[in-house]
Amino acid sequence: KEESQYIEYLTLNKAISKIAIDSGMRADEDAVEENYQSTIKQLSESLYMTEEQILKKFNLTKEEIIESLKEDYIVTKYLKDNSKVLEEEALDYYNSNNDSFIEYRASHILIPTIDSAGNPLLEEEKIKAKEKATSILERIKNGESFEELAKSLSSDSSASNGGDIGYFTKNDVVKEFFNAIEKIEVGQLNPSVIESEFGYHIAKKTDQVKKTFEETKEDILAQLEYEKQSDLVEKIKKESNIEILYK
Repeated sequence: KEESQYIEYLTLNKAISKIAIDSGMRADEDAVEENYQSTIKQLSESLYMTEEQILKKFNLTKEEIIESLKEDYIVTKYLKDNSKVLEEEALDYYNSNNDSFIEYRASHILIPTIDSAGNPLLEEEKIKAKEKATSILERIKNGESFEELAKSLSSDSSASNGGDIGYFTKNDVVKEFFNAIEKIEVGQLNPSVIESEFGYHIAKKTDQVKKTFEETKEDILAQLEYEKQSDLVEKIKKESNIEILYK
């Protein structure tokens, strides 16, 4: 399978390179030579060989390596030049995906319904776990310290920090926990225990911030450029009828 994927990669590289050259694109000779010298230097330092010994070991000539580096240069430049993302596109993405840039902070106390190996507890033990979690929630509502109860009763690694799990986004925590925290106000204790695959959580929202566009711009640009490049590669692959039958 790996060999088949490598053949597909080489074939696709050739197809993209041909399209790029036909469009008038050429490799920067100086940049390619610099890349060659850098590659040989790294190999020399790791293999303790001279350039001549390296070429002999891999049964290659400098010219063959240079041609391969030229092709890589052209392919990389063609894909980059044809997948540029404007700042306006990044801003549109930011405005259309507001929820993705909100970070929440919360503390929790976890009463588990799984054992140390990740196996579910017996039903009667789950019932006891829920009763314990509900009792802790009531104690907090009656004025006891969330942080102190977390330190003494939570099974989560955050216990030593008074239950503080730090900042997180939608994809960082289990759905049930996120949905509960998202709905309550900063400083508010969730009114009921939250059940997840890990157990019962008593949770308190401690902060909510939204990253600015400037803070996220570079990440968005990189993500959108990657998506454009992937789409372009798939388009070329389809139009070039590349199909590897090697098994």
